[in-house]
Amino acid sequence: MGAELAAADTNEPLECSDELFSGIISALSMVLDVEEDKKLYHGWRVAAVATLAAENLGTELLPEVFYGGLLHDIGAMGFPDHMVHYPTLEAQLSVPEILQHPARGAAIIQEIPGLEGATGMILEHHEYWNGRGYPAGKREAEISQESQVLRAADSLDLVFRAYTGIHISGAPIGPASNSPGASSISTLKNHIAATFELGAGSEFSRPVYELIIESAGIGSSRAPDSSSDSVFQHLLSEDGLKELISDIRGRIPAIIPRCRQNPGRLVLSIFAKVIDAKHQYTAGHSERVAEYAVRIGKAMGLKPSELREIEAAGLLHDTGKVSVPRSVLDKSGKLTADELRIIRGHPRLTLDIIGSIRGFGEVARIAGYHHERYDGKGYPDGLKGADIPLGARILAVADTLDAVTSGRPYQRVMSCQEALELLRRNAGTQFDPQVVEAAGAAFELNRADAGAGASAGTMC
Repeated sequence: MGAELAAADTNEPLECSDELFSGIISALSMVLDVEEDKKLYHGWRVAAVATLAAENLGTELLPEVFYGGLLHDIGAMGFPDHMVHYPTLEAQLSVPEILQHPARGAAIIQEIPGLEGATGMILEHHEYWNGRGYPAGKREAEISQESQVLRAADSLDLVFRAYTGIHISGAPIGPASNSPGASSISTLKNHIAATFELGAGSEFSRPVYELIIESAGIGSSRAPDSSSDSVFQHLLSEDGLKELISDIRGRIPAIIPRCRQNPGRLVLSIFAKVIDAKHQYTAGHSERVAEYAVRIGKAMGLKPSELREIEAAGLLHDTGKVSVPRSVLDKSGKLTADELRIIRGHPRLTLDIIGSIRGFGEVARIAGYHHERYDGKGYPDGLKGADIPLGARILAVADTLDAVTSGRPYQRVMSCQEALELLRRNAGTQFDPQVVEAAGAAFELNRADAGAGASAGTMC
């Protein structure tokens, strides 16, 4: 079984794999950087450049720089707009929430075993060399070298996208057609370096500027070589960036052996919170779905390894929804054809992102197919009956159970008993009858054990 990391009350040891941990963090970074139908890859590019620079710097904190780069903006989860839309210090200072995101992110990172050393970097990644940054207004040597590198790599990506037109869709990305003089790679490098240099001595130190452009293969002060050109070319395409991240990930020291406890379940919980943060009414939804799904799975007699996969899939089942505009998810009326197409397309992104985590192939299938219907009228592939993974059939029931018993702006909140009756009415069409029967047994037993019926708006 691939997903040996969620306890699911099995009392079995949790898998401790650096590769799995790294894959989950990389996927989490991707989720943070999805904006409607676009993959921004901001965290990936910052992580790549910062880690290459840190290698040249000779720091022993390479894993912290790498993972800190991937998650540097995790404190901005749930913001209406991505941080790349606030490219200047002035724009950021005008939004109080933005000023809080370094501390918010540092608090989240502090809780992940093995990443405690990245906490200070996250906290300081908006501090400026001249003291005008935030949150503490630190300056010069008060800011750690690693934080300075992260700040500069963050800034470089904003300059990089301004000149390359990066919004990422999948094909290699070339110079933006409206970029002045960007008709060749060398000219493009010169423009990026010149604009980035405007921050030297104010946003970051002159030595850090030199270090970053050298590491990113942008520097024009020396003769070009194949290695620097290769790094720059890798930064220009989605496939190249994935290859670069994979290469860097293979070189940095393992982080799991330093952990006091396995971080897998905790990171998945943070992943779920990032997904649910897009909408206030979905807070806690993924955790509840995971819990409900495990309870149903236990009632069906599933093995501990299967329960762990289902729990992981429950936590990650709405990954693709980060690509759906809020206006569509919050709409109370009938969806237009285009809006329906967007909704029906989001499981593909779930399959893509979760499937990128090595060992999570089945977790991706369970999460990505939870909108399939037992009668074959679901999406994304119109699978029917037993062709739908059992875990996905269980998630479909668990997801609906939480959706109708939680507060949503467009529907009346049901009690647990009403929700179970709804599931039974749709057994054989929308839901697998055996899964519905197991849900009834699991939750009615739970209500009996509790000594009272669950009221509307509470967990079953």
